[in-house]
Amino acid sequence: MQMKVNVLHSNIKINGNELAFLFPIKFNTKRLKVDYNISVNYFQNISEHLYECDVLIISSWYIGRELKWWQNDNEKVSEFLTAAKSKVKKVIWFDISDSTGTTQFLVLPYVDSYLKCQILKDKSDYLNNYYANRVFTDYYHKSFTIDDNDSGETHLGIIPAKSDLDKLFVGWNTGMTNYGCYSTYWSILSHYLSHIELPKFYPTHWASSASHRPVDYSCRVGYSYPRQTVAYQRKEIAKLLKDRISVEKLKRKKYFSEMEKSKICISPFGLGEITLRDFEIIISGSAIFKGNCEHMDTWPNLFIKDQTYIDYKWDLSDFEDKLDYYVQHPRLCIDIGQNCQRIYKNLLTTEHGFNDFCKRFKRLIT
Repeated sequence: MQMKVNVLHSNIKINGNELAFLFPIKFNTKRLKVDYNISVNYFQNISEHLYECDVLIISSWYIGRELKWWQNDNEKVSEFLTAAKSKVKKVIWFDISDSTGTTQFLVLPYVDSYLKCQILKDKSDYLNNYYANRVFTDYYHKSFTIDDNDSGETHLGIIPAKSDLDKLFVGWNTGMTNYGCYSTYWSILSHYLSHIELPKFYPTHWASSASHRPVDYSCRVGYSYPRQTVAYQRKEIAKLLKDRISVEKLKRKKYFSEMEKSKICISPFGLGEITLRDFEIIISGSAIFKGNCEHMDTWPNLFIKDQTYIDYKWDLSDFEDKLDYYVQHPRLCIDIGQNCQRIYKNLLTTEHGFNDFCKRFKRLIT
């Protein structure tokens, strides 16, 4: 008998995280049905038909950004999830937020599983409070007395019951959509025009890590964030690079061109540890240089220290020395860039990779 899965997602203010949540499911919808006996249907509104399924997957973006229940009435969240649980065998919450933190654990008692793009390797660490609801913002607050206007949104700082942590699993991260030079626009268009069924595809152009790369390093990032604890790493890196290179943003075509000419691309933490820039760098064939990620569990795991990325300490004490070392050892940059791209490209462009996702999806919903 075919398993029926309904997915509740947003159709307004679509962002990269929501695209990456939806894209691999939609890309593999036919494969899931034919080869894995899983029928997936998509909903953008709450109705009785939503509950006609074996498994209901709910995007946190829909609840938070479209219905705005976090801002207005948290009780509506629990009421909705309680009703859903009474009608559906399995209810899964997918937290699409950027970091290992900014969790929505107030939903944990009402769902069967809580999926997140990336989580702390040690789940018991979620039993602690973190300033601004992230481990790295907490670090900058405590280590460098960096303060925000508030210490974190209350609905994102819930300490879960220890037993509820058994419901927490890694889903898939924001790398699971197409971050090619112009492909992001096509992905957004195909999302809004889903009734036309525009073709969905992953990147087709991948720059070789071994190609001629006359630029030593690039760092085109924004650093205007409301939270100073979030902006701190990027602002400090901008200071370190001030007399070396420009960090101002470029038009997308020039941006990709520069990355494809660079040995190393610097990718600081943003709202979370993983940023969309990471995947643009991988497609461009450059080596990623970013803050240490050994505290984090994610899938696909493209953040293996010294193998798929170059790390620096969160306090940036080794930033310049490491940057200069790898510039002087371009063969290491090539190896790291190639290793990372090989894993990512295999996942996004081969039958083996497509089936890896489908198998993972099946495990997560059963």
